[in-house]
Amino acid sequence: MKNFLRTILLLWLIPFSTLIVKSQDFEDVYRMLQESKILNDHFYGFSLYDLNANKFVLDVNGNKHFTPASNTKMYTTYAALELLGDSIPGLEYAERATPC
Repeated sequence: MKNFLRTILLLWLIPFSTLIVKSQDFEDVYRMLQESKILNDHFYGFSLYDLNANKFVLDVNGNKHFTPASNTKMYTTYAALELLGDSIPGLEYAERATPC
């Protein structure tokens, strides 16, 4: 459940991905997060995981538990993934003989 909440939180923080792409120095990113006028007025979490090194390179409040903004959204997402699976049909058609 904790990993699922982190995933949801990271999806919410996608706009910050441009911040990370522009700066490879994670201390600068950490400083920007700490000095943000908007973020400091709210309780937030941010985790950046390096798959190659198999470790977190940046973690702000990653050990805290977050209450989702809407539990209904979580249940809807879970139900949709269970019912639809990993793909849905985008086009269905029927072949018919055309009149001459």
